Amino acid sequence: MAGDLSDKAVRQTKGRSYATLCELAEVLTFCDDTPAARSRPEGECEAIFRRTLSDTHTRNEVARIAAIWIDSPNRRHGGVFLAGTTSGGEIVGDVYEYQLHAEDGAVRPILSPHPLESGTGGTSTQFGIVGTIVDRPAETVTGYSGDAWQAIWIGRAIPLD
Repeated sequence: MAGDLSDKAVRQTKGRSYATLCELAEVLTFCDDTPAARSRPEGECEAIFRRTLSDTHTRNEVARIAAIWIDSPNRRHGGVFLAGTTSGGEIVGDVYEYQLHAEDGAVRPILSPHPLESGTGGTSTQFGIVGTIVDRPAETVTGYSGDAWQAIWIGRAIPLD
């Protein structure tokens, strides 16, 4: 988490670290998300993402790396994590669709089978989103009837406020 992406050596290290954590995000997305599961190793994994996204500098750098990762034709899986505030929360078919406003200004659709719970009760909660990238979600996500060409299926939405 130390260092700055403007330094080439740091950029390479952070890029590799981000890719490794994205593998963890992919696995965590498809793990059990019940309260009992949070006390198992999956809960410890969630804590890694919470710590990683705990400060503004790191969230900004993660947003920069995530933008490259999401658009990369070389990515071998869809695992992804980033932070931002949410808006929306419309039911689109059987799925909730929100907009994630990331630290870099990008706005991305995020999908969840259930409504997001804000950590503070407010409407602009900062979340760490751990999930998987889904291309053509109307074709691949059961119950989604929206028109997003790409979205992030939420494995965990971690309130950061």
